[in-house]
Amino acid sequence: GVGMGSRIHINDLLRFVPAEDKDSIIGKRYLCRGGSCVIVAQTSAGKSSLGMQMAVMFALGLDFFGLKPRRCLKSIIVQAENDLGDTAEMLQGILAGLSLIDESDPDGNKAKIEVLRKNLIIIRDQTHIGMNFPGYAAKLVEIHQPDLFWIDPMLSFYGDDINDQRAMSQFLRAELNPISE
Repeated sequence: GVGMGSRIHINDLLRFVPAEDKDSIIGKRYLCRGGSCVIVAQTSAGKSSLGMQMAVMFALGLDFFGLKPRRCLKSIIVQAENDLGDTAEMLQGILAGLSLIDESDPDGNKAKIEVLRKNLIIIRDQTHIGMNFPGYAAKLVEIHQPDLFWIDPMLSFYGDDINDQRAMSQFLRAELNPISE
């Protein structure tokens, strides 16, 4: 019945070929369509920079420390703390530090920048919080159809007590998971 979950049949499990899983988008089923990944660290540890580097690499179809995207992946990064200057420093630092931009190859640079324009959408939002956030996130997904949706940092948008398991489950599982699905 409705709301009873979806049954996984034994025959489907026996026929499943992991190497051919079309829902796998990063690595060998490391992250699949509809799945989630959380980067956890203390304040100022570099979560935003790490996420930006991952999003840039995946946008260009490049692997990130062995995690290979299935193809060039489109990301939306919704972030609350980094202004234009902070975000520009991160992006420019990543492009220069990983030699993704080559001064001797202006045409190659233009092609990469065009792929980034298409596959990397960065939105600064400081207004949607708590139960207002999932509807906003759903609308962004509907408009942009991303492969990956980054929330940076999640606690800026969560709006409740991080130690409240019930509220956290409601936000993550009941509100955000259906958007992922």
